[in-house]
Amino acid sequence: MYATESIRQPAMRSRTSSRAQFSMILDKVADFEQPPVEHSLWRDSRAAFSRGNYRKTIVDAATATEIVLAQLVKEAESSTKTKFPKYGRGSARGIANYSTWLDKLDDFSYTPHLNLGILRKARNDTVHSGRQPTHDEALTACNAAGDIVTLARDSVEDALAVEWKADAD
Repeated sequence: MYATESIRQPAMRSRTSSRAQFSMILDKVADFEQPPVEHSLWRDSRAAFSRGNYRKTIVDAATATEIVLAQLVKEAESSTKTKFPKYGRGSARGIANYSTWLDKLDDFSYTPHLNLGILRKARNDTVHSGRQPTHDEALTACNAAGDIVTLARDSVEDALAVEWKADAD
């Protein structure tokens, strides 16, 4: 590589809202409703990343992800009548155990995010070992959390759209 060539850094993926999503957001703002906690945490994670605070980026991204996975566990418990284990192996709450449990269910649609392991490891290293995360780890964690939060939002909005359509009929 020549000195004049620049290294292209991977960027944070932007996510755009559809017209219907944006309209729903404005309606909620008009009703003084707060966004879901996981969305606020993901937003805070992105802001921390832009300031170079990679530790906060990782912690907020992982917390947003864990909230979404916990919500999926509750949804899976009610739809499959299978309960998340309270005791024994795999009973600890957290990103890895939630994801593994959801992935093992035959009658619940869940696929772990490709970078979930990187997010989990970066979070554990940051929180428990006190290690300073790298730019790439923070970027990967924030993008993975964004994907997970966005997919969860989209599935909730799809369900709400069906519910609203039924109410209108």
